[in-house]
Amino acid sequence: MTASSPRVLVAMDLSPDRLLYLDSLIKTDGATLVYVKDDCQALHEAIIHPCQVALIDEILPGIGGIALCRQLINLPAAPVTTILLLNNASGQSPAVNPGALHCLAGVTDIDTIYLHLRKHFPCSRPLASSTLFSDTHDKAPLLNDSLDVMPYAIILSNSRHQVIESNAAVSRLTGINKGKLKQLSLSDVFALLDFNIVTSVILQKLSTEGDWQGEVHARHGNGEMRVYWLHALQLSGNDPKNPINNVFFLSDITVLIQREHRMRALAETDALTGLANRNLFISCLDTAVGTADLHNAPAVLFIDLDGFKAVNDQLGHGTGDKLLCDVAKVLQACVRVNDIVARIGGDEFVLLLIGATHATLVETAQRINEHLSFDFLDKKNQPIGVTCSIGVAVYPRDGDNAKSLLKLADQAMYTAKENGKNSFCFASPDADQVLIGN
Repeated sequence: MTASSPRVLVAMDLSPDRLLYLDSLIKTDGATLVYVKDDCQALHEAIIHPCQVALIDEILPGIGGIALCRQLINLPAAPVTTILLLNNASGQSPAVNPGALHCLAGVTDIDTIYLHLRKHFPCSRPLASSTLFSDTHDKAPLLNDSLDVMPYAIILSNSRHQVIESNAAVSRLTGINKGKLKQLSLSDVFALLDFNIVTSVILQKLSTEGDWQGEVHARHGNGEMRVYWLHALQLSGNDPKNPINNVFFLSDITVLIQREHRMRALAETDALTGLANRNLFISCLDTAVGTADLHNAPAVLFIDLDGFKAVNDQLGHGTGDKLLCDVAKVLQACVRVNDIVARIGGDEFVLLLIGATHATLVETAQRINEHLSFDFLDKKNQPIGVTCSIGVAVYPRDGDNAKSLLKLADQAMYTAKENGKNSFCFASPDADQVLIGN
């Protein structure tokens, strides 16, 4: 841009993408955009480097947009044509003198702002009466520049599913330049990305409904698998030879998915042991009850440690925390891979077994009683033994919902404690009560 090119001062808060777009529009007309965010910068630029026109936000930090406009209008050396951007739709402001400056009310669209600015500085290109650009040739470079700065990967294909246009993000994703991409089909591009969805599934949906969107897994050019949100749209074209075009927007949502997983883990995981917490266990139990039948009825084992308080009191909470982690490992080793182990508070643990027979429940409880046994010495070398008591409740015999099953398993656990600890007990009086003594 030459030193003699018109200068356009813009004093407002613009996001990087909107600023880049406005700058590209103004550059197309041979002008220079001067962008500032406060009154001091704006006044300095207008005095040192005269501007042909200034766009000032009414709520500009400092003395405010209205006061700044008055100062720019009254500059002795080179008064500046000002456009005040009002933040109300009526266009009225009690502090504005309508004869002194131009006003835009409630306008946020960059194209509209640009058109108003363009009226007040000399341009190297004539302005069409009804459109922003005079023809397709003028529009193409700006459109390509705008697409290339977008964070989304954008692919345009024709009715034969050949790539006819793409932006820089696609090249970064695939490692292939735009020229070579235009020689490929959509299936070729999707194969390069290693999509976890068949291309024909998307295209079939587009042909019948004109729209497809969903989560896909794709391989980045650096070899890393990432998660994307793909939105595909069918466009009706004006070319009789290619009446239908498809456009694909691919947005990287890996960070969002990872954040969601971390938040879910925090919400559903016991921080100390890494087991499921009470919320997740109840949710799983609710689901198990809701889908239960004769072959996959859920059962709850409620486990409470015997002697844990003495370990905490005599040896400290550090030893107690390590013991809880060791208990978690023992419980996980005593159950099947698909069984759920959770810590629901203090020294209380629960298990969810689905489709377990009475014999399996007895064997599991016996195994836990056998392996969950720890011996400690207190500060006076006196022994502290830690075992566990277990209560068992089975759907639907003992309860028809998660709350009742958990409550009855808890009550059965206390019965086991009363019968000598280091034992287990079924909630139903008519069930076999197998007790294992110390």
